[in-house]
Amino acid sequence: MDDYEIVKSKLKLPDTTPYTIQRPRVDKLIKEGFKKNFLLVIGSSGSGKTTAVTNYIRNSNLGRVVYITLSKQEKDFNIFSLYLLKAFKNVKIPLRKLLNETDRAYLLSVLFVNSFEKLKKDLYLVLDDFQNVTDSKEVMQFIAPFFSTNLPKLHIIIISQEKPPFELEKLILLKKGDIITERKLYFDEKEIKELLRYFNVKKKI
Repeated sequence: MDDYEIVKSKLKLPDTTPYTIQRPRVDKLIKEGFKKNFLLVIGSSGSGKTTAVTNYIRNSNLGRVVYITLSKQEKDFNIFSLYLLKAFKNVKIPLRKLLNETDRAYLLSVLFVNSFEKLKKDLYLVLDDFQNVTDSKEVMQFIAPFFSTNLPKLHIIIISQEKPPFELEKLILLKKGDIITERKLYFDEKEIKELLRYFNVKKKI
């Protein structure tokens, strides 16, 4: 594990563009999703998923937010685990003892679930670019129990270009989760006019 280098920027909120406009309509959708056990924000590259979520986080008093941007490198569960433990510094887990276990992803998940059950305040875990790790069996084994376990103080936000391989429809019907699709992220007429107004002003300067 010590051979892997932590990229600190992957554990921070991504920078947003300087011409970001206010989108109360989208903010309302995200606010409602953040209240639930999980929120999926699904859309193609460039559809504004990350910008919408990070702007909401920056403009809201949410308390503790853990943000991890995933790359294809994190398909390796060793690396994924390293970032996760780095993000949750207060979760003391002897990861080395788990590396030789056949069910290490499940065991690590159980340890995290036990830790999160003790939460007294809301905690928001944001996993961005989740599509990069969906074909990792171990990462999916780790994440799945968080959806099937009742953790009222833990809120998972997944930002992805594709829908994760979880059966979440029943939980959504029970109002324990929500999905924001790319269509809901489309700019409406008012937002487009505001964006054009910004660019016209900048052009004149």
